[in-house]
Amino acid sequence: MKEKYARDWTFICDPESLPTNWREILNTEQTAWVESPLHNKDVDSEGNLIKPHLHIVMMYKGARSYSHMQTVTNLLDQEAPKVVVATRGMIRFLIHEDNPSKYHYNYEEIICHGGANIEKYFHVSPTAKRREKQKKDQQILMNVITYTIKNKIISYDDLMQYILDNKKYDWLNVLSTGHRAMIVSALIESLERKKLTNK
Repeated sequence: MKEKYARDWTFICDPESLPTNWREILNTEQTAWVESPLHNKDVDSEGNLIKPHLHIVMMYKGARSYSHMQTVTNLLDQEAPKVVVATRGMIRFLIHEDNPSKYHYNYEEIICHGGANIEKYFHVSPTAKRREKQKKDQQILMNVITYTIKNKIISYDDLMQYILDNKKYDWLNVLSTGHRAMIVSALIESLERKKLTNK
């Protein structure tokens, strides 16, 4: 069978079995490579925790053979390497960015080595950012409305006191927008009238 060649390769590491100088070993490849956050919250299909592990992505300027990459993983005493079919998808998988059913790890915990630049793989268009912010703001507003109704808040200053006491700055940001503040203010007035009517 013909040996595989590719520029981008990936493999999984068991942190407990890695040699202490494993990063130095990978740095001798003199190429860009990326280290995932420690995946210690992954679960299998039955909901059982999977053994903590790391995902490594090696990105070469020129193609490397499977046998070369196997030499690298053997030096680390780790699983066999695999060709990266889609680099963008693989890099985003390091934090499960596109996998809603999996635990999402922190982007800030991805470690880049050898001049690796991964920002382009997480680029979001300004339009998409606006939509995402609107969606988030709407959800926060729903949380404010739900709290106000559930706790029968009939004074805007009581709501503000709750926000300050609980450091809900995201609520404060959302309510700083005129029309959202008006919605909540109208709701509080309605709840107040309802309370007076029911006396």
